[in-house]
Amino acid sequence: MYLKESLEFSIEIIDVESQQVVWSGKTPALPPMNFPTWEKYEILAFTWNQYDLNGKPVAPGTYMARVVSPNSIQNSETETSKVHTQNLNLNTINRGGQPILIEQ
Repeated sequence: MYLKESLEFSIEIIDVESQQVVWSGKTPALPPMNFPTWEKYEILAFTWNQYDLNGKPVAPGTYMARVVSPNSIQNSETETSKVHTQNLNLNTINRGGQPILIEQ
């Protein structure tokens, strides 16, 4: 599979108690590239400094990280072959979110 266009994911951090988004950001972009087998993968990491959207430290509590975009990716069998659009199921990607516990 050949990834036809740059790909980055938007991430949200949500306060579990209030269900409010407290932070959002993006992963580094993954450039177009070839994935010759399903065993090849790339790690797209992000860092959250435990500050909210206004730059203030968040309160102690439980937060969840979730992927909110993209909704699809463009790929093809080779770099020059026909382009296919693959829709992503964000519910599957998130698998309920990743809990983050911040203690005082």
